[in-house]
Amino acid sequence: MIIRLTVLLIIVVLFIIGYVKIKNEQKAILTKIDFLIEFNNQFTNLVNSCYEVAGFLHTAGINQKLYRWLSMNSNKAQRAIGAFGIGDVRGPFNSYQARNYQFIVNVLPKFQGGLPHIQEAAFVESGLLSSIGYYQEKYDTLKLEQTNPLKWFQYGVQFLLGLPIAILVWFGILSYNKLDFLEHSSIFKFTSGVIALISFFSSIVTIVTGWNPFVSIISRFAH
Repeated sequence: MIIRLTVLLIIVVLFIIGYVKIKNEQKAILTKIDFLIEFNNQFTNLVNSCYEVAGFLHTAGINQKLYRWLSMNSNKAQRAIGAFGIGDVRGPFNSYQARNYQFIVNVLPKFQGGLPHIQEAAFVESGLLSSIGYYQEKYDTLKLEQTNPLKWFQYGVQFLLGLPIAILVWFGILSYNKLDFLEHSSIFKFTSGVIALISFFSSIVTIVTGWNPFVSIISRFAH
């Protein structure tokens, strides 16, 4: 009886942890979406404050307060858009070629001391809009998972599996990016899903019948 109550308690705790984890991820994603929308709007305002000549944006008289805000938040925005803000590019008139070019942090300074090309501004805007759409899709998926108790359990199991690495992150031994990469990798999600399914089935068997009676039932059917 004690074993069954213990298993039941563990299941309930995992359900709660999983539900809270889903809600926290929703909150984090909404924060990113709001920030990226604001950054995109401010960047659009910066571009609109310029005038175009032969494809180049002339930046005389741009709003310096707006430019400083964008500059202070450029690294944060670059990290937030991830792969959507990096690519192989060729400058106008083949003026340069670059691999793994970070659009925001490389293009934005040109508004202060150079002549950014309209195409470069388009790279930034495209990366921002693509990442906003990506995060919105993730948020919609989490909204659906929030109504599925089995997903709560899976997220609870994910939390337990990632706990050893999380502890290393809390002590500063590993970076948070390592934990984030692990938790969002397809291999980790698949593994945690399989473990969650097996754990859930095993827990139900333990609570309802216990393993010995369950094995006896299976043996009778097998014969």
